[in-house]
Amino acid sequence: MDAVMRYQLTGADAERDYVRVDLILCTEPDKVLRASIYNKISVADMIYLYNSFLLQFRVQPFKYSVNAAVDALELTAPTTIRNSGTVYSEPLITVYGSGDITLTINGADFPLYGVQDSITIDSEMMEVFKGDINQNGKYGGVEFPRFEVGKNEIRWTGNVSKIKIQPRWRWL
Repeated sequence: MDAVMRYQLTGADAERDYVRVDLILCTEPDKVLRASIYNKISVADMIYLYNSFLLQFRVQPFKYSVNAAVDALELTAPTTIRNSGTVYSEPLITVYGSGDITLTINGADFPLYGVQDSITIDSEMMEVFKGDINQNGKYGGVEFPRFEVGKNEIRWTGNVSKIKIQPRWRWL
């Protein structure tokens, strides 16, 4: 099966037992799989074997959109969005505003306290931050936001100028 791997080699990779890659299969060129290669192959071996060598992958179960940048949303008013994937997504949400803000998705509240300019909620990593600074203490949610398959209502209260969302649509 033909596949394309997106990967940038770094010096730190030599220290790990695996290498993380984005894997795109020819059967679904609009989806990307997150994978890890666990068998090491030297560049010399690749040159020598040129046409044929074995890569062993461990692949996460979800497929993601290859066009993640195109999928990004910017909201300035409450709206309803549609998750066209086959399973809920764990979005990356940046809220621009100040003070105490409550983000509401499908009726579930996700409070943010003492926001200064912006704050980011990464549902996949279950982290809240601003730049490199941990902001978990400013998050009052019990769960992290997720977009269910189909329609998702997004609204908020507080001083919000805009919300940027990387929805991270997923398929099984």
